Amino acid sequence: MELIEADLHIHSYWSKDALCNPKTILKKAKLKGLRVVAVTDHDTVKGGVEALRVSKSSHCEVLVIPGVEVKTDLGDVIALFVEEEVGRRSFYEVLDEVKSRGGIVVLPHPFRGHSMVEEMAKHVDAIEVLNARSSRKQNIMALELADKLSKPMLAGSDAHLSFEIGKARSLLRVDTLELESLRKAILRPINVRGRESTSLVHVLSTALRTLNALGLKRCLHGKLG
Repeated sequence: MELIEADLHIHSYWSKDALCNPKTILKKAKLKGLRVVAVTDHDTVKGGVEALRVSKSSHCEVLVIPGVEVKTDLGDVIALFVEEEVGRRSFYEVLDEVKSRGGIVVLPHPFRGHSMVEEMAKHVDAIEVLNARSSRKQNIMALELADKLSKPMLAGSDAHLSFEIGKARSLLRVDTLELESLRKAILRPINVRGRESTSLVHVLSTALRTLNALGLKRCLHGKLG
């Protein structure tokens, strides 16, 4: 058995408001002592799949969980252990689709942009109780919700820029560093730790979203991410 730290919510440049390239994600994760990262871009698995490919081809010590942050009719959910696009947008249909593929459904930042929070929380596999881009109050409310429903509690930086990686992390106990062992460990996490980011990160993401709309974000790839 081994205790490891994992950042289970990271965005790559495949998200319109993020700039991290997969190679940089893996490099930063290793420097910050992470053994596992989940790359979960907005509405696409491309970042997770690319990061997984880079990790395997470079024999990187950091294991990648491919995933996606899906915008549903009730709010965002994270699907972990998926390598194909999630075609549905109804919350309940997304749940069925992801679980039928053997994926894990996580409710991220529950008190930031969700409706029917408690209803969603009842149906997911785990709740993100520490999101570095959420406020302290929002994270405390998420923790209380997970405790009330006896749901596994996870953490993720929600990094959109490389300096954010590892700001929030989950402590997991694994038998081996293989995906099946990780899948089980995520459903029985040991603890979470980290701290909230400043509001500046949201300003930067808004700027990146604007640059993307203007077709200019690609010019920054590999420079700031």
